[in-house]
Amino acid sequence: MKLIFLSSILALSSNWISAQNYYGISFEGNGVHESDYGHELVVDPAGLWQIGSPDKTIFTEAFTLPNAIVTDTANPYPTNANSSFILKHVADLGFDMPFEVSFGGKYRVDSDSLTDYGTIEFSPDNGTTWIDLIDQGQYDSLINWGYANPDDNAIPVLTGNSNGWKEFQVYLEQLATVLPINGGDTVLFKFSFMSDAIDNARDGLMFDSLFMWDTPPVGLDEYNSGNQLMIYPNPATSTIKLNYSANENAEMTVKLYNHLGVKIGEFALSENDSDSLPIAQYANGLYTVVISDSEGNIQQTGIFVKQDN
Repeated sequence: MKLIFLSSILALSSNWISAQNYYGISFEGNGVHESDYGHELVVDPAGLWQIGSPDKTIFTEAFTLPNAIVTDTANPYPTNANSSFILKHVADLGFDMPFEVSFGGKYRVDSDSLTDYGTIEFSPDNGTTWIDLIDQGQYDSLINWGYANPDDNAIPVLTGNSNGWKEFQVYLEQLATVLPINGGDTVLFKFSFMSDAIDNARDGLMFDSLFMWDTPPVGLDEYNSGNQLMIYPNPATSTIKLNYSANENAEMTVKLYNHLGVKIGEFALSENDSDSLPIAQYANGLYTVVISDSEGNIQQTGIFVKQDN
């Protein structure tokens, strides 16, 4: 993992705390779910991309079961394809330095090399300007690709055969030095797949477990105000204590996500404004806690570091 991610963890125990907003999409449910956590997914129903459980020659299951977004869940990709889906994100805290603004997820590809391929583009201004994140052009020095698995390539290779799921994560905070992105601005991520006129009967491209970290620096007092969930001790080894604002007579749940955007636990909360969660079974790292009501409305969020002694 990149050092810039480590700096976000270390910031938790210093005089500054990163007010980290996490948003994740695992493509479960009926398509409405994909608007959870501050994202809006735009998929053309007449296009190539479909959300569902893959049932193809090589693409036989999602990374996070049961669903992924695939260039057709059942059939090989067609010739002369040029299809995209768009992920909208409201930069509610803006993009800022020196902490992390990153986007990532999982992908799997099976295509004819070079001539049939995917792209990932980013728009800082709701679609007026598009930046190819893979072929970075003039912004090459401001876009940094990282990965958690040293066997993966830093920059995703969206052509050929990936031989399984690969992880990608791109860091975008340095773009704010030339393309200011303020709180409330809408940024877009566009995922596309193109093919030539030769029919190769291949599976195409698939994405799953997409996530966004939006982490401008704020002071300790600001971090502890508003709807921020209080978590202590932090870092923690075996148990964390949650202090939250419980709605009277409301059924509250807490969901726990790891740094890859994968949900690893869900628990019911009491109505006592505090609760404890066991975390000894989880690996060391940074985790996000999301508290929601019975209708799925997010009430509070927070982050903590699991760290063994």
